[in-house]
Amino acid sequence: MKSLAEKLQTHNEQTAYSPYTIAHFTKERGDQVSPTYWYGLIAGKKLNPTRRRIAALADLFKVPWRYLADDTIASPADAVIAEAETLSTDELKQVILVLQERVNNGEGNQTRSR
Repeated sequence: MKSLAEKLQTHNEQTAYSPYTIAHFTKERGDQVSPTYWYGLIAGKKLNPTRRRIAALADLFKVPWRYLADDTIASPADAVIAEAETLSTDELKQVILVLQERVNNGEGNQTRSR
């Protein structure tokens, strides 16, 4: 299983956000991850970030927060599956309808601009 530090390192390599970009983005979401704190996270020295910080980082890297928060979840897709398993049949049907609508509107394969 990947640790939070390993997951953050992987996503940071893919996006190449600077620590200052990360700090600015997370501050806008209410719980800033300073450059010093960021380096502690990716070095595995900061082991217990708040849920708000995890949620802000998940939003930045476009992954489910649960993926970052849980070392037993190996990939973002696994986090989505784990979340879907907690939904009722009616809730799943609603999710499918929303996803179908987004695909039909051309929203299914958008990338994030930096």
